[in-house]
Amino acid sequence: EDSWSDFNSQVASNNDLSSLFNQLPEFLLSSKAESTQKKYRYAFNSWCKWTSQYSFSPLPASHLHISLYLIHLSETAKSVSKLNDAFYAIKWAHKLAGVADPSENNLVASVLEGAHRKI
Repeated sequence: EDSWSDFNSQVASNNDLSSLFNQLPEFLLSSKAESTQKKYRYAFNSWCKWTSQYSFSPLPASHLHISLYLIHLSETAKSVSKLNDAFYAIKWAHKLAGVADPSENNLVASVLEGAHRKI
């Protein structure tokens, strides 16, 4: 899968393409409603704070670390929506960054399902 730097190097020498490339982030963010963007930003920032406590990388993340975070949330969150916000925010951030999505791992899916049941 190509990274942002790969894309940039492919278009950097052409002003027209470079201008279009610079618009990519705006269009990618626009793929979600403003309210969803706000919710995902908040959830992803919470994820980043949690990972920094343990010196984990928030992006790209490990499927094990996401699983542990979802367990953590299941113990502190009062609603399933907090779990879903965290899961989809982490998923979306990986998609936007153009990196592999660890949330698609079976461990993460099972932990999310178990956390839903716990709450």
